[in-house]
Amino acid sequence: MTLALELIGESMLGGILVVVFSIIGEIIKPRTFSGLFGSAPSIALGGLIISAVTQNISFLKQQLIGMIFGSFGMIVYCITAYLLLKRIKALKASSLALITWFIVTYLFFTRL
Repeated sequence: MTLALELIGESMLGGILVVVFSIIGEIIKPRTFSGLFGSAPSIALGGLIISAVTQNISFLKQQLIGMIFGSFGMIVYCITAYLLLKRIKALKASSLALITWFIVTYLFFTRL
């Protein structure tokens, strides 16, 4: 498959999945959970589907592991930002929490 066709397919699939996840986000109650169904899950799923069709299994495995490790980093980011926001301003808290996200994700990758 050429690169152009792969990009077109990924864009179309990503767009369709964004719409599907947006509809799920509109249906979910309470509204505070609707953000979980934003564009990130649909883009990730679209990328994985395209990779499953066009790439080998080891490439797909790398992408999946990266997403899992990144999600652990995001959990640490959320907890860190929550705790820091009680003590310092939002920009500084989110910047410091972002650093923890990178550190946690990096540590997971280097331990693999």
